[in-house]
Amino acid sequence: KIKTAYLVSLSVSIVLALFAIILRSFLLLSQYDEAIGHFLYSSYLDDAFAILLLVSAVFLFITSIFMRGSEGIRVEFSDLPTLFSSAFLSIALFVFGIFILIDAGIMGKSGFSLFFSAAASLFSFLSIPYYILRLASASIKKDILTLFSFAPVIFGCALAFLSYFDSSAYMNSPTIVLNQISGIMIALFSLGESRVLLSRIKWPLYTAVGLTAFIVTVSDALPSLVFIPFSENASYGKIIISFTIFAFSLYIIARLFSIYALNSRDAKSLISFFKEVFKKKLSGHTIFFVFSHKNM
Repeated sequence: KIKTAYLVSLSVSIVLALFAIILRSFLLLSQYDEAIGHFLYSSYLDDAFAILLLVSAVFLFITSIFMRGSEGIRVEFSDLPTLFSSAFLSIALFVFGIFILIDAGIMGKSGFSLFFSAAASLFSFLSIPYYILRLASASIKKDILTLFSFAPVIFGCALAFLSYFDSSAYMNSPTIVLNQISGIMIALFSLGESRVLLSRIKWPLYTAVGLTAFIVTVSDALPSLVFIPFSENASYGKIIISFTIFAFSLYIIARLFSIYALNSRDAKSLISFFKEVFKKKLSGHTIFFVFSHKNM
């Protein structure tokens, strides 16, 4: 029952994320007016996108009710999806930390805008050790790892405030508001990761927050990255923020998929099947390669 609810939530989330990505990409490419920072008032698709995100969150929190009693879930941080997504996210955070300060200088930011640019940069660098050290968590003291785990939480909050106080952005722009929500969802999911290390996690809440965070972040970042070549005023800040949010979205879905794979016999069997197919194909290609060279 718990595994079925988890799989349904995971599958539906991916479908909803695809719908949200397509809808927002269409909105940005055809309905967004950069001169005022808003979508055309004659379009109701912007409202439809907001409703889609809200319905997704409600659905995921309802399905999480069926995951009660899931305290015995196994968690590992050394699986391949976590390894690759952590590496990609660490690179994104490093690039963010450098370029967000360059952008602050170019844009001549001051006051709160400059403060949160510096704060976001600082905690992006402080977050990197957490994602790297956790891959070797068996040899790292838990207290040290737990301390570093709060850096991404603060980074998410700083990112939300950075978007809010962005002096170059238009007031109440839907793209900026979505950036703020993404920052908050990153902070909430990262807080859940910290609670995993502290063994105080509530898995239904972790899953609901994680999948909601995935839908919000990927539908924010990916369409924004697609829109950049068509934008007339894309800055380093906008590009690197979207890139970093996208890296977080990949990390979040990788973590949630890994947890399902570790705790599901069906997922383990499916992974083993694909591994076996890959080995057979690789073996077949090797045999063909050796045979063909012998005949040359």
